[in-house]
Amino acid sequence: MFRKKMWVIVAGVGLSLVASGCSSASNELSDTLRVGYVNERPYSWIDGKDVKGTDIDIIKTCMQRTGGPANLEYVQAEFEGLIPGLQGKRFDVIAGGLLYNDERQKLADATSPTYQFRLAAMVQAGNPHGITTEIESLIAAKGRIGAKQGTYDYEVLVKHPELGDRVAGYDSSQSAYRDLANGRIIAVVDNEALVVQYLNANPNPKLEIVQPFNGVYEPAGAVIWFRKGLESTVDKVNGCIKEIKEDGELTKILESNEYPVEAVTGPDETTPNRN
Repeated sequence: MFRKKMWVIVAGVGLSLVASGCSSASNELSDTLRVGYVNERPYSWIDGKDVKGTDIDIIKTCMQRTGGPANLEYVQAEFEGLIPGLQGKRFDVIAGGLLYNDERQKLADATSPTYQFRLAAMVQAGNPHGITTEIESLIAAKGRIGAKQGTYDYEVLVKHPELGDRVAGYDSSQSAYRDLANGRIIAVVDNEALVVQYLNANPNPKLEIVQPFNGVYEPAGAVIWFRKGLESTVDKVNGCIKEIKEDGELTKILESNEYPVEAVTGPDETTPNRN
């Protein structure tokens, strides 16, 4: 059972540490929405006593527009603990730039897509292993490849017939980047926006980016994941997502978080049925 401790930020209050297994929330939302997040730009990150990011702003906007809970409580978790956190009702919704997939849908409920999600490869400076934008170059290179455990790209890579036994799983992107800089692995496959913003905030002469990185999967839309039992809330948020695409608010959210605005998905794109 997931028993790690989590940092909790209640908007406008500050930081407090709570045990992760002590929630007794019912299926109905109270006046507080508990938001699970991983401290990673551009999706959700700690900024002083607040949490910011693309998904944070989307959730805030949709709660305001749909008459949802006025108070947001932020619960920091490891990436692999996000979906289990929804299942255990430790939080109600995830702000983390997660993709839709059928296995996750069995455990939680997804909204319609919000923005596009592309991959990049982080490599050593000078690209000594000749990694290009195509997965074939990774297959031809010798050495281990890093990816963050729990992500869809990790799941696809470990199942790849020519790469699976060379994939090293990491709890965080940052730990994978450190191993890459120290020469323990030859590349890290990760979300493009995350990689770009990480290097912008943490310049490292030992690292560079190959982008976009193709062939792991087609560019896909990120969704907002809610715990089961909140179907009416998900439906309202779907209406809000369509609205903020049409009125330009989503573009403003992405711009303010330095996410490429061309990543906005079409207003009529939907995820498969929950049923």
